[in-house]
Amino acid sequence: MRIVPVVLGAAALLVVLVRAPAGWLVPLLGLLLACALLAVGGTACALVCAAAWPGAVERSRIALRNQPLRCWLLGVLVALLEVWLLTVVPDGPPRTVAALIAILVDVPPVARGFPALAGTLGRRLGASDPARAVATGTVLVAACGTLPVLGWLLAGNLCLQALGAGAVSARR
Repeated sequence: MRIVPVVLGAAALLVVLVRAPAGWLVPLLGLLLACALLAVGGTACALVCAAAWPGAVERSRIALRNQPLRCWLLGVLVALLEVWLLTVVPDGPPRTVAALIAILVDVPPVARGFPALAGTLGRRLGASDPARAVATGTVLVAACGTLPVLGWLLAGNLCLQALGAGAVSARR
């Protein structure tokens, strides 16, 4: 019975691939491959972070549950500050250093916030095991990336909320 959705999904993908114009096939397959790799790599990273720092992930989960708007606003603020910083810094090595600093500043909050967000999404979809909930939520967010524009906006906003949740939990 579990094979039926897989077969239906594969049949729908085959219909899309057959009917798509020739120039669209390579970008479509590239997008699907990138999404699959993001789902696998993102799931692995989220599971490692959730296992390595369960206390920090739980604080982020509490922040997401109690203050979702504050988490999103803080994530937007951090992202806007980084974009501003990268536009102010001149081209060349200084901008490269600024970009590396921006990435390094984002890693700890995202490592705390994204597993919390993915676990929350997975639990709401019915996954009872914490690892399965994180994996389900991560794959769900990565799958949003396959839907142009609307999916990109949704996945981007979820990632901003995860960034903000990690930042809020760091202050506690």
